[in-house]
Amino acid sequence: MLKGKISSDSGATLVLALVFFLLCAVAGSIILIAGSGAAGRMADLKDDQQAYYSVTSAAKLFEDQMAGQKYLISSGGSVSARVADGHKDGALQVLLREGLASAHDSKNYTVKDCKLRCQGDSKLDVTFDFIMNEGYYVTILVKRQGTGEDKVQYQCTLKARATTKTNSNNSVNIDWNKDSITVSK
Repeated sequence: MLKGKISSDSGATLVLALVFFLLCAVAGSIILIAGSGAAGRMADLKDDQQAYYSVTSAAKLFEDQMAGQKYLISSGGSVSARVADGHKDGALQVLLREGLASAHDSKNYTVKDCKLRCQGDSKLDVTFDFIMNEGYYVTILVKRQGTGEDKVQYQCTLKARATTKTNSNNSVNIDWNKDSITVSK
């Protein structure tokens, strides 16, 4: 029966071949579209992973720099720091000192959109907001901007509650220990 259709001159074989070719072309097109969509999602996945690692690394850096820091606020309101071993007196310590002076005066201290730059690759840069309230409670919101206006690609929050001790001369010892610092994603 098939042999008869193949050798037939009626054109049905040609139509059958064209229908089979059309089905194969549609199936191939669907496979190509699905593959290109998956490739686009993989490129986005790499950017998302870079954002995640940039932000969590910055939060871990802040956590490590805050842990073990000890500050003294004199009765007059001046702030002095004892920088822990292995720590540099960097931008975070400046923010902490300014925040402590402000919080000591019963004011909240907020600095928004600070930039933390990564050496070598600007795609890894993050921004952060630093907030300290009058109870010396620090919140640092670390974020990485995505493409598009006001789009945050990834963010995490570091929260730290200070341990305080008031001395007999009304000066206040303040420190943040590792147990009082939490990072949430």
